[in-house]
Amino acid sequence: MIENYNELPHQKDYHEWLFKQANLRSNPGEMLGRFVNEDRLSVEKVKSRVEEGVFEIARSYIH
Repeated sequence: MIENYNELPHQKDYHEWLFKQANLRSNPGEMLGRFVNEDRLSVEKVKSRVEEGVFEIARSYIH
């Protein structure tokens, strides 16, 4: 969960894995939005890592 994130190596690796999983999908923005909703990634981290168009799609899935 995001509130437990302390930038530890295994946590960074997990976040990298999540980004890779999203990029393997036909709609990475949807997956990234889902990961934010599940408290796996922060909105700020997603915004800083993806193109603006992908972020806008992700944001449309965040509730």
